[in-house]
Amino acid sequence: NFGAYLLHIHTNTKYQTIPKRVLRSVLFLLFQFRNMKFFRNSVFLLGTAFALSEASISSPSPKSALVKTAKLHQKKSMTFVSLPNQDEQDTKSIHTLKKLRAGDGDSNSLPTLFPSAIFLGFASLLVKLVKNIQGSGLQPSIGVLALFFTSVTVAYDNFIIGIGKPFFGDADTNDRKRSILKALSYPRFTAHAVFVPFLFTTVAEIGKGVGIKWLESSKTQLIMIIVATVVGIFDRVNFVRGPGIQLADPDEDVPNKALQRDLVWFTYVSPSFANVLPAILVSLFSIVVGGFGFFAGEAKEASIWMGFAGVASILGNMQENFIMRFTGNLAEIALLWGMHEAAKLVLPK
Repeated sequence: NFGAYLLHIHTNTKYQTIPKRVLRSVLFLLFQFRNMKFFRNSVFLLGTAFALSEASISSPSPKSALVKTAKLHQKKSMTFVSLPNQDEQDTKSIHTLKKLRAGDGDSNSLPTLFPSAIFLGFASLLVKLVKNIQGSGLQPSIGVLALFFTSVTVAYDNFIIGIGKPFFGDADTNDRKRSILKALSYPRFTAHAVFVPFLFTTVAEIGKGVGIKWLESSKTQLIMIIVATVVGIFDRVNFVRGPGIQLADPDEDVPNKALQRDLVWFTYVSPSFANVLPAILVSLFSIVVGGFGFFAGEAKEASIWMGFAGVASILGNMQENFIMRFTGNLAEIALLWGMHEAAKLVLPK
């Protein structure tokens, strides 16, 4: 199938652009030496990269292209990989080809793994943040521990979304992969719901550190801990009683070119505002602490970081749904990073 596909690309005048012409020529020459292991590997690697780059070219339907390629293969009588004749195998080949081509031939589409790479990049940033927190020398406290474990949780969250497409791309039709991805996804929701409310204690500790009087009382911290515990338990009880999670299916109002369509992840069966309310309240609390600290506190730099964290989080979650999948996660990173920078300035070491 692969050899026949290369032959189709090489002989189709529709693709006569200079860069691809050069690459086709290299592939064609390498294929003549296909009996040598080094050249066989080169053909495979270059061909895979070429198949992905072909996503930027509009082409006939994969079925018609495959049929024409098969006929051309017979006419030329060249020694290429044999093309299966069974309809079932042809269908699988077409399905695989579609997966290799991003956007089904749309000239403005990006390779399908690009969105996954974004989330893996987010996860890398959060791993760096976790290491920074460990190496900052901050004294352990409820707030510092909440910041640490929330960062670990969000890193895991982004990592699981990032590996969804590369490793579980056919989860919608493969029961085993769907079950594995679902099992890996449950900790995302549970840890997120449990640790995010405890960021109230982190913000309160930072507020106390910048000199906000009404946050200096020990009772305030106790209240924050109680509230965070109640919110976390309430959320998980509702989750257990609810319909659970399901493989995400892009809404009809999501544009065809939206990067979100190239992600594979689990989401709530029945999303509710209560799921995101703790994160919104933490963001607003951060803005309040940043404002009070800047005008009435003693550490303006830390207050600026808190204001930045809260505003970035709110703005990131105010975008359109298909964009917010990305901006929302980036906003979480900004929120946690801003808190850490502020904590380094005012919390005891």
